Amino acid sequence: MSRFDTLTVEATVRPTDVLLQVESCELTIDEAWSPYGQARLVCRTPTDRDSVDLRAGYIEVDLQLLRAFGRSWDLAELTADNGGTVAGLTTLLAGQPLGALTNRYFEPFGGSQVRSAEIIAARLPIIDRTIDDETGQLTLTLATGEALLQADALVSPVPSDPGTTSLRTIITSVLTRYGAALTASPAEATVAEVQATIWKPGVTAWAYLQPMLEAASLRLWCDLDGTWYLTPRQTDTEGTVSLAVAQNVTQYVDRMSLDPEVWADAVVIEYKWTDALNLQQIAYDVAGANPSRACLRIERQAVFPGPGAAAGILNRAQGRGRTLELSSTLNLTARPGMGAQITPIAGQVQTGVVSAITWRAPEAQMTVSTRGLVDTPATAYIFGPTGTSYLDAPVGMSYTEFEWSLI
Repeated sequence: MSRFDTLTVEATVRPTDVLLQVESCELTIDEAWSPYGQARLVCRTPTDRDSVDLRAGYIEVDLQLLRAFGRSWDLAELTADNGGTVAGLTTLLAGQPLGALTNRYFEPFGGSQVRSAEIIAARLPIIDRTIDDETGQLTLTLATGEALLQADALVSPVPSDPGTTSLRTIITSVLTRYGAALTASPAEATVAEVQATIWKPGVTAWAYLQPMLEAASLRLWCDLDGTWYLTPRQTDTEGTVSLAVAQNVTQYVDRMSLDPEVWADAVVIEYKWTDALNLQQIAYDVAGANPSRACLRIERQAVFPGPGAAAGILNRAQGRGRTLELSSTLNLTARPGMGAQITPIAGQVQTGVVSAITWRAPEAQMTVSTRGLVDTPATAYIFGPTGTSYLDAPVGMSYTEFEWSLI
């Protein structure tokens, strides 16, 4: 059975509406990154170079990745089938609309099934651009909205006091600088130390908010379409990405590390700041094992916002004890937070959570990174009928021994 699909990439500069001729594209979304989404485009240099002059103002790119299913047809095939004459084409149509040509020549996915296209539509600010006149190429680096907060600092002779300890209200106030707003959600926190809410001149918006977010174990992030969210540091998303080494996986990397930047069993955060009396202050937030095997040490030039950040960072680090990085055929619907189900060549199925995805064109390949992996026997309840739960395990039997075939 034949399977046909094509990947196209379109990029348009806004607000000048210049359509770029894209030669290659790499787009990554990663729940651990800020910015959450980052892209690199290599294009032919446009005639209007001013359209990508970053000094001229705020410039974005509308980026679209489209994966269509089915074999396309072209005019050469149409001409060959009808003798290369208008009369032959007229006879073929026999009074039908032009859309009848698609119905005649299009071959759907799998030979008989019609499958909806997959699409990613993003609007991303340009944060770097390079023009190489020798190759005639324009290279653009794009990122989601967090890049704006990381570049923008408070330009004022006096600090800014938000007049509140509500983290959500503080974030909302900062986002108004960029004409943005948070989506509705129950995520909220109260900043324990009032002094931590003061925004000092020269400090970026991101550096101002980050200590407060860490202490609350919350994450501020911007989606590919420019929507802003305040959520727990790691969130689940509906859906599962299934990868099988023998079928759709082209590369398989299994990694464990005691590098504290990868995995940690303890976290120490040191906060340093100058108080209202111009005295230097130091405070620590800690969590984890003592003695430790891999301790992550973090320094923050910020007022201590209260405890909690170290415990939250440690919790996320524990989920990275073992990670898999897999390259596979394309799936534009995959997202961080989805379940991951990986079938190796040998051994038990690995289940966990997708943490990052990179899509590449024109290769039409993606790389998936995971976290929180566990060995999962084929009899596990998660492979049972929809709706099967560990709560269905018989009284006296551990859910780890529960076989869904018993119900």
